[in-house]
Amino acid sequence: MIELVGRLLRWVVRFIGGSTLTRLLLLSLTLLCGGTGLIAVVGHIRPAWLPATIVYAVLVGWLLGRSRLAGWLCGLLVLFIGLVWLALSVGQLSIPLDLFLAALPPFLRMILLRLPPNVMSFLTARAMFSQNVLGLTDRLALWLHNAGTSTLIIDPGITSLVWGLALWLVSAWAAWIYRRHAAWGWLCYRPPCYSSTMSITPIRRMACSGSS
Repeated sequence: MIELVGRLLRWVVRFIGGSTLTRLLLLSLTLLCGGTGLIAVVGHIRPAWLPATIVYAVLVGWLLGRSRLAGWLCGLLVLFIGLVWLALSVGQLSIPLDLFLAALPPFLRMILLRLPPNVMSFLTARAMFSQNVLGLTDRLALWLHNAGTSTLIIDPGITSLVWGLALWLVSAWAAWIYRRHAAWGWLCYRPPCYSSTMSITPIRRMACSGSS
């Protein structure tokens, strides 16, 4: 098992590249710090999903940036993948989906082999999955409806879902920019002090040229 994991890690390093992997790790750590600060400010957010969401978003953004797909198509794919991931993890739809997928093959086998139907387990799993999806949709609609009003709706699951999607999009966009536009990639993880220095220097030059 350890040898298999070692081979997998070596393949990942060769596929991505040591330098790129280091930069993606630094980008993920930067985004993780930002997400931790967001959780502290917003509140009512479950923090367990944060590290995996940021890492997966960075990988998805980098892979899409490596492809030749158009930018708008990459954006739609990032949005779709992010919604699916957050619904399964934060929305807790993974268990009902697992039960539904486990009941599907026996049901298809009965249809193909023309066996006597025994669909009780399949219908039960489908009903459970449908109820969870509808419940999550209703909670999200209620949260969005009251977001711009004075009514306070405290729902940690929906709050985590909404802000998690925002962090997912930002993380994927940063990795996509880094891979697709290498000349701009340094903007994703440059230190704040360097950023402020770069913004102040042109102002000083303009001031000097104006005084002369």
